[in-house]
Amino acid sequence: MNNLEDLEYQEGQLAVDIWQTEDEFVIQSTIGGVTEDDLEILAEGETIKISGQRKQTHDVPPENYLRQECYWGKFSRTIVLPEPIDEEKIVATLKNGILTIVLPKLKKKGAPKKISIKKF
Repeated sequence: MNNLEDLEYQEGQLAVDIWQTEDEFVIQSTIGGVTEDDLEILAEGETIKISGQRKQTHDVPPENYLRQECYWGKFSRTIVLPEPIDEEKIVATLKNGILTIVLPKLKKKGAPKKISIKKF
């Protein structure tokens, strides 16, 4: 990719920190310049997808840049967690450019049930 204009057609990958406690997973990402309306979070089973767009606030021709290190445009990240999550209890917050998603682990419904085999 030699041309700054090519960046317009690339989708960035969101950088994240992920940790867990006994009861939940937590995903955190710095996404300054993005509003709640610019984000979409989808969860299913053990998978969560975060996508959005960071919109430029100015229009600068590529040839006028001396350096361009900030990412502008669409981004996404799909994360597969090691355990299923309770999709109904997920909480996402966006404060001071930090996205925090708390994903409660799906509680197992008791111990495994032993199935007896009928004799004929």
